[in-house]
Amino acid sequence: MERVYFLEHKTIPVLFTDYKKASIAEILHAYEDAKKIIAKQPPASLLILSDFTNAEIAASLTLMEATKSYLNHNRPYVKFTAIIGMAKVAQTIGITLIRATGRNNVVFLENNDQEEALEFLVQKR
Repeated sequence: MERVYFLEHKTIPVLFTDYKKASIAEILHAYEDAKKIIAKQPPASLLILSDFTNAEIAASLTLMEATKSYLNHNRPYVKFTAIIGMAKVAQTIGITLIRATGRNNVVFLENNDQEEALEFLVQKR
């Protein structure tokens, strides 16, 4: 299953990282796939939508370290990231990792609706 690809919303490209129902191993693999795509983008240009609905997110040290590395890697390229489908406990861990990397362009959206999230992102363009 392809988990990292571009969507277009109102003619604006958005990188979609699809972690729905993903295991930790699948999330780690998708991080690596995404890094390759992200590194080819111009600085501060990329909009990312990440969907973690029903993903296997546990307090795994491996996953937390990989997420921190992923966030640091992406920092120069990302204009804004929206995250949907993440439980409150996982959001708390995510916020901690985001703060640790100095990123201030990430938001957890409560509605978990992909179309609304895309609309939110294109307004950040």
